[in-house]
Amino acid sequence: MTDTNRSLSELPGLVAERRKFHGWLRALDARKDSTPGHVFERVQSDYRTRLTRVEEQIEAHRHVVAEERANVRSRLSLLEAEERMRRDERAELDLRAHVGELDGAEATSAFKAVDDAIAGLLGEKEGLQGRIDELEVLLEERPTPPESRQAELPPMPTPAPMASPIAPAPAAPATA
Repeated sequence: MTDTNRSLSELPGLVAERRKFHGWLRALDARKDSTPGHVFERVQSDYRTRLTRVEEQIEAHRHVVAEERANVRSRLSLLEAEERMRRDERAELDLRAHVGELDGAEATSAFKAVDDAIAGLLGEKEGLQGRIDELEVLLEERPTPPESRQAELPPMPTPAPMASPIAPAPAAPATA
């Protein structure tokens, strides 16, 4: 196992341990008035020492997590650029279908290919954003991961109506 993989696999346990110590310290504070002072101080000192040790271990892994986050953000940026390109491609297809250059099976196939590519990019982007959220929790830059990022994703485009190759017949003039 590489140092990076080991660091990333150890961190969730260390973060959980840190949360446990924070919880214990909060619970301890609630009993401060009903506990003999010297006992309270001894237990509090023990928890703080253990918490400091865990925080030092987390800090030792921080650079690995930050590097992983930078790599994932870079990949996400590339996907966003590709998504913009695919959305432009779809807009062009929509325009070409509107003017009648594309129609029937050719247009349907072209729209499906672009829409499938966009959907794939959105799925991959969502996965990468989830990974960034996990890494930021480990770095304590976000207290908990967001419930859902779906609201932030742009909606999938709806296929344009197919242009009919046959123009409608002109309306008959009204007779009086």
